[in-house]
Amino acid sequence: MESLIVAVLFYALIVGSFVSVVVFISWVNENHTNSKKYIALKPKLDNLENSIRIHNENVKREREDINEMVKQKSMCFPWLANAFAEYYQLMRV
Repeated sequence: MESLIVAVLFYALIVGSFVSVVVFISWVNENHTNSKKYIALKPKLDNLENSIRIHNENVKREREDINEMVKQKSMCFPWLANAFAEYYQLMRV
């Protein structure tokens, strides 16, 4: 009877080890697949980040240019300054 228990425990240990190895191999394979996808997509991600940075710089430059024009025009036309102030206030709402 004791040898039967020992044999069952031994087989359970072997099966448990086998399952652990299969799970580990599956995990390694999944990580390898994900790393291949990342390597393939990394240039696109870098390009997208660069495009976003350039876009943000352009938007910032355009805002600065618009603000400079508003300053210049407001000196000659005070009512224009009020119109722009109202416009910016409405845009924030």
